[in-house]
Amino acid sequence: MYPKKPNISIANISFADFILNYLSYINALSIYKSIRSLLIYRRTYSNYINVMMNILKRKYPIEAIMRNGTHTMLHNRMEAQIHGGRHKNGGHNERIEYDTDNNIVRLSALPFDHSTITIYGAITNGDIMNIFVNDIYHDLPVKDKTVIDIGANIADSALYFALRGATRIICLEPFPKNYELAEKNIKLNNFSNTISLIPAGCSNKREKINIDPTYQSGILSKLEDFRVGIEVPLLTLKDILSDYNLPCDGSLILKMD
Repeated sequence: MYPKKPNISIANISFADFILNYLSYINALSIYKSIRSLLIYRRTYSNYINVMMNILKRKYPIEAIMRNGTHTMLHNRMEAQIHGGRHKNGGHNERIEYDTDNNIVRLSALPFDHSTITIYGAITNGDIMNIFVNDIYHDLPVKDKTVIDIGANIADSALYFALRGATRIICLEPFPKNYELAEKNIKLNNFSNTISLIPAGCSNKREKINIDPTYQSGILSKLEDFRVGIEVPLLTLKDILSDYNLPCDGSLILKMD
């Protein structure tokens, strides 16, 4: 028996995305995604079953054997997608260059008034594929708006919003390693005047927690108190609106992990 239909608005989401997200909600799409991934990995790797099983178990690194007989090490799902050529399926004209040795992704020929952007940490972290290739935020009306980005990670989403014409972006990122990469990416791509990065998390009350500065977080990491480490503030949405004098009207967009 299917669960009740989720109560969501489709004001800023395409009908296709609405259907796909609803199918995901009832777990019907997971079978399709698994089959599609299997076919992609089968076309790319001789030991595709071993590769996919280890990806599902998140057991890295994985020794993969390409169809031409060469061996390569996969350190995360992103690297598996790179070799699988999945970035070619987005239907866009942008060019993507991967530097796996230095953990860098460069995107050029973007559909924005910006020639090239470089993002550090984007192979082992971030969500480059969904944000820039699958264009998951396409229907979010950020042009000429202020965006609050809670869970900025390495600033990949913030850079996307800036490229899409957001006039001001307030980013929160509590994990120190992510914050360092986000700061580097913002400065490197000359968006310091548009993007404000705050070393903080978001909660239902204003307080402070401790985070281990050596913790290697990712897009699925959960924010919790490590008891020891660097003290990081937690802000409420009300705090953010008040501290940065933001109007709660149609000129404000919220993106929250």
